[in-house]
Amino acid sequence: MMLLPSLSQAFEIQGHRGARGLLPENTLPSFSAAVEAGVHGIEVDLLMTKDGEIVIHHDFFLNPRLCQYRDGSPIQNIALIKESTLSELKELDCGCRLHPKFPKQHLIPGTPIPTLQELLNALSSESHPNAKMIRLNLEIKADPATPHYIPEPALIVKKIADIVCEKGFANRVYYSSFDLALLAEMRRRDIDCILGLILDEESLIAQGIDPLDWLPTVISIAHSMQATIISPHYDLMTKEVVERLHQAGLRAIPWTINQQSICQHLIEMGADGVITDYPIDMLAFVNRS
Repeated sequence: MMLLPSLSQAFEIQGHRGARGLLPENTLPSFSAAVEAGVHGIEVDLLMTKDGEIVIHHDFFLNPRLCQYRDGSPIQNIALIKESTLSELKELDCGCRLHPKFPKQHLIPGTPIPTLQELLNALSSESHPNAKMIRLNLEIKADPATPHYIPEPALIVKKIADIVCEKGFANRVYYSSFDLALLAEMRRRDIDCILGLILDEESLIAQGIDPLDWLPTVISIAHSMQATIISPHYDLMTKEVVERLHQAGLRAIPWTINQQSICQHLIEMGADGVITDYPIDMLAFVNRS
């Protein structure tokens, strides 16, 4: 079993969807940029297609704001990823449309939606030394309020775990999700895997947890499934939250932190790391601090 850094080790920088602030999200060029910058980890969003392939994509539906067909035509049928085949998704170009929140992105026309297998292959063949060390936060996408947006947990969990094992990455990943059923299924499948709970106010409410008094319940859930990482939205972070998570033997890695002032505040709180759209800049900031 891989042991991630202890509570006393270095502050961890994870690239959110790669280096989303600079390159199209969840694409191989975006992940490569984070690797070459020397960040500690990358956060990767996973969904399953109609034909059982694991693709790296954040949205449950095809997103016409970020992707178009390779011939330049717009997406007309806004289908669920789980109702699309891999070959259909490979017809999309997800590197040619500027994300409205990230005007400094460098577009790379012709960039397809990658599969998890393609990412692991790329890391295995990459010459940069960090490619051999970087850890992966594999977020299994799910929304507790809309469970029908993804296949049955057992199906997607088995496929992801099989790919990770086959490619020899079992000691370099942890699995995270908003969905407790997915995490519980992963624990049943792999007793030694590392699990992380993602949460925000909306997901807490959807799962019947009081957002004003969430910490005891989340700690209890984490212990019940032997999860070791909690990733709250940064709005939920306080010094007391960090202290209580540490007392419970849990690491606190919030999302998504793009302002250095907030990162500094989290460092002072004692957080264990951040997930950021600007991992290159944030790593440089932390190294200077």
